[in-house]
This record gives sequence, structure tokens and C-alpha cells, in this order.
Amino acid sequence: KVKVSQNESAMRKCVAESMDLEIGEGESATLVKNSYVLGVSTVYPSSVSVTLNNHSHDMRVGNSFEFDSGSSRCVVFLKKKCSFSFSCSGK
Repeated sequence: KVKVSQNESAMRKCVAESMDLEIGEGESATLVKNSYVLGVSTVYPSSVSVTLNNHSHDMRVGNSFEFDSGSSRCVVFLKKKCSFSFSCSGK
């Protein structure tokens, strides 16, 4: 039987399993409560410049990037300009 630590259990409650987001230029959205915020800094004709907790990423439609949040592996996917899909799953 696997025991889940109290901290890990609390982290899982804060991590959304999946959600779709519309984030405009100059706006941000919380992905993981008190931990990860995704901001859109600039929207170009064929790409979007985003920041996740002070780390910049240039994304084109169809691009994604991954990051770890506690015991979860999370993915941010750019569906169309300013439209994102976010999901997390256990490692």
C-alpha cells in the first residue's frame, strides 16, 4: 500500500488536472495555486511570448513546454493565439 505524505496530498489539491485558458497580452493566470503563474507578455502575428515564474518562453501554435510541480508533471500547450491548454499528471 502506498502512503501519500500530507504535503504531497495538499499539493495535489492545488494542481488542476486540466483546464483551458484565454490569456490576453499583458495578463496572467494562476496555473498552480501559490506556485505557478503564466503571463502573456507579447503577442506577435505568428507567436506568443509567455513567462512562467520568471522564465520566458516563445511559443508558436502547437508548441508546448513542461514543468514539474511537486509530484506532478505539467504541460502548457498553445492551442491558438492566447488560448492555452494546461494539464498535470502524476510522474
